[in-house]
Amino acid sequence: MVNDWFDVFNISIPVSDSRARNRAYGLALEEQNRILNKMSEVITQLKVINSRSKLPFQKGILLSNSALQMLMEDLNRRFGAQYLLTRRINQDVIENFFRSDQAKGGLHDHPSPLEFKYRLRSFILGKTRERIRIILM
Repeated sequence: MVNDWFDVFNISIPVSDSRARNRAYGLALEEQNRILNKMSEVITQLKVINSRSKLPFQKGILLSNSALQMLMEDLNRRFGAQYLLTRRINQDVIENFFRSDQAKGGLHDHPSPLEFKYRLRSFILGKTRERIRIILM
């Protein structure tokens, strides 16, 4: 079940094979929502010993599942979108950017807000080769 859930959240092309969960989110909506709902059900039932609240990963999974379903509904209603490539809606691009920005700082890998502003401006204006590498990842 967890593997199927990861498959739904890692779609990079509209149709990769015959399995419904491996199609872009929206092209096999009934099966994909069944997977999301089952995962939400299991995560909701997980209990942590000596704790009344859910762990951060549980809250994140539940939020991601409902947000994906609501995003698809909204995109379909507003723009007529038929499907969504879920691999493109994660934070990997942002993490890669911050990782490369920290690397540029050498030993000083925690820039102040002002230093970050200048680094970001350099990146946006294309004064670095890193920009091309990050965008293509």
